[in-house]
Amino acid sequence: MAEMDYLPGGLKERLEDLRNRRKLTLKELSEKTGVDYSTLSRIENGNVKKVGDDVLLKLARFFGVSTDFLLGITNVPDKKNYTIEELGLAPEAARNLYTGAVDSRVINLLLAHPDFGTLTNRIADYLNDTMAAGIAAQNQLYDSVSDLMMRIGKEEKSLRQAAVTQSKEAKFLRRKLYADELAQIESLFKGIMSFIKKSAPTGKTEKAKAMTKEAFDHMVSELTRGGSVAEILKVKPEEITGLIAKSLAITNGASEEEQTLVAKTLLPFFPKGKTG
Repeated sequence: MAEMDYLPGGLKERLEDLRNRRKLTLKELSEKTGVDYSTLSRIENGNVKKVGDDVLLKLARFFGVSTDFLLGITNVPDKKNYTIEELGLAPEAARNLYTGAVDSRVINLLLAHPDFGTLTNRIADYLNDTMAAGIAAQNQLYDSVSDLMMRIGKEEKSLRQAAVTQSKEAKFLRRKLYADELAQIESLFKGIMSFIKKSAPTGKTEKAKAMTKEAFDHMVSELTRGGSVAEILKVKPEEITGLIAKSLAITNGASEEEQTLVAKTLLPFFPKGKTG
């Protein structure tokens, strides 16, 4: 909505405009918000100089706007701050977001994707057994048809082969509970993640490749001392493990203690008895 789509002015003009857009009378607005009718009437008549915070919050929450917009401080109606209750978050979920236990960047990317709402609805159906109930009913019907065909086959020998075939076909139509739902959820989630990954590449993969190549080239240079690569065959295991460990400083900034530990760990894997 455009910034100047609402009437300019203060609380009097904003309240009247918002109420008229909802096609509500003052009485109806009072019933829906819990704000006293006389208070609303005095606001729209311009007979109130100061409005309590509780009244402002009730009106802002009902209309989905900010208190600053109601007061005429800003022309942007979008509300920027919501309470936990308004967002529908459980205290544990809000705590995880606030403390950084979950990556808020990832949460934002997921919530902003146009298909994320569909994904949450699919998950809700899965948790509520919405689709599963229908599938269970269908399966029961197929089982009943299958049983009926078998009974017909037993009673009418001339129809036995056809009845057995029909019975098997009915059984074949049965579907596994939750399988379709989980497949839909998985497909939607993969699609969302693929889109997010393509839209926000980090470039870390290529950087890691470059760093690894740099570390390897450095190790080869040290081992050959600028000579032929065949010289590597004459190098002692201690030198090789030491240089492998040092390469960690290039790729991930390993400390000297960590390098020493890696070298000691790798040494037993090299054949003994090879001296230069």
